[in-house]
Amino acid sequence: MSQTLISNFPAQSIGQVAEVFTGSTPPTSDRSLYGSEFPFFGPSDFGSGKFLYRAEKNLSMKGFSASRKIPENAILFTCIGIIGKVGIATRNSSCNQQINYVIPFSGIDNEYLYYALQFVSPIIRDNATTQVVPMINKSEFEKFEIPIPDYKEQKAIALALSDIDELIEAYQAEISKNENVLTSVIQRILPSNYLRNRLPSGWQLRTLGELGTISGAGVDKVIRTLDSPIKLVNYMDVYKNTFITPSSNFMDTTANRDQIIHCSLLAGDVLFTPTSETPEDIARSAVVSIDLRDTCYSYHLIRFRPKVELDLNYLAYVFLLEDFRQQAQKAAEGSGTRYVITLPRFRSLLIPVPNLATQLEIGRKIHDIAKRIEILRFELKKYQDIKQGMAHDLLTGKVRLV
Repeated sequence: MSQTLISNFPAQSIGQVAEVFTGSTPPTSDRSLYGSEFPFFGPSDFGSGKFLYRAEKNLSMKGFSASRKIPENAILFTCIGIIGKVGIATRNSSCNQQINYVIPFSGIDNEYLYYALQFVSPIIRDNATTQVVPMINKSEFEKFEIPIPDYKEQKAIALALSDIDELIEAYQAEISKNENVLTSVIQRILPSNYLRNRLPSGWQLRTLGELGTISGAGVDKVIRTLDSPIKLVNYMDVYKNTFITPSSNFMDTTANRDQIIHCSLLAGDVLFTPTSETPEDIARSAVVSIDLRDTCYSYHLIRFRPKVELDLNYLAYVFLLEDFRQQAQKAAEGSGTRYVITLPRFRSLLIPVPNLATQLEIGRKIHDIAKRIEILRFELKKYQDIKQGMAHDLLTGKVRLV
């Protein structure tokens, strides 16, 4: 086991500063062990915040009595599968065997130990056994070292990091609230059940083939010395974004003159993911916000280019409607490991289209909320980066608070 912990503070192993336990799972065949009284934590219950409030599964009093009991304020650490998630239990609970829970000894501040485990989690993750499912067993987990300043400085460090955690959680809550507002607005001002219900006056159902051209045969990633350098928009650029903008970090490759002409990207073009491992991820879309010079789309994508005037903000959100998502899933061919929509089936997909003035109004309302979410996410990332730097400086002793 290799470790790269560097700190000005004395180092002690986890087993020297806390008692470590591994969770267990009550027999799932006995449904009387499961209920709603006590959280039964698994790795999927760990979010981006410090505290664990609720679990997907819960135990009955009978199940809790027969399980390993986690006291309030115990620290949980995932050790199988996704390794290194850390959280603090907010009430008496239990957990499965993928999690170790840690109870500090006297002289160790509970919240400091949480931040110390968070700090060394990358080291622990890097030392996981390389098998089908990554794992750190309990005895190995206990050997990892963490920095241990005196108790007064532990409290000071925990307080400083807790303050910025509260700010981060406030931003996360605000983002979640605005995302709910965005969903509500989309459902309210766009006809969500447009295949089953009558459309509002002045709206029409139109196929993508009627509204524009669908093109495949994008550019591959191979760099050829005789071709011209270009930027390439890839699958994940579309999957992770609503808009494709010049500020995105596209990969560099090359293309010939015909490819640059036929695979170009203009404002209002919509890029779709035509293949996926699951039907749910078929036809994810992103709209090109401005003409992109010397930029092409990947052969893993298809391009819809409108031949009638359509608002690009409207286009960015109409493809999020449930009726469109369900059409795309039903049109996908394949099973098991790969699904795909052919170009003819893409052309047959229907969307609701109002007049341009209505599109502009809808697009503006939705985009204003989406822009607010984008700004909040930018601020959140800034404070997450600040916290990471603070944690490094405080836990290595580079910056001293006492």
